Amino acid sequence: MTTFAEIAEYVSLCRPGENQRGLFTDATIKSAVPAVAGIYRLYAYDEKPLWVGQSHNLRERLLDWLDENHFVDAYSPWYFEYQLCQASLLDDVEQLQIRLLRPLLNVQRPLG
Repeated sequence: MTTFAEIAEYVSLCRPGENQRGLFTDATIKSAVPAVAGIYRLYAYDEKPLWVGQSHNLRERLLDWLDENHFVDAYSPWYFEYQLCQASLLDDVEQLQIRLLRPLLNVQRPLG
């Protein structure tokens, strides 16, 4: 079982203050999201978490999501957030956030 201390330790290794949020649009992603490693989160219109993912290029991955969006309206992403993170920590931070947020569309798998 993951403790809050373990979560806090991993989150602190990501860059504090580097979290950003925006509307899930082509223009917002292109203008606001850097092409660097990090964790991203997608949210529905009612701000329920839909997906937690990771990428070595956040901008490219979010634009791919936008192009690949084949969800019904209730599950279409309206908002995104991202957090810059060292590439070596992406797997662990992603899994911790999936456990914590329980996004609707993620296939959850055990840590380790």
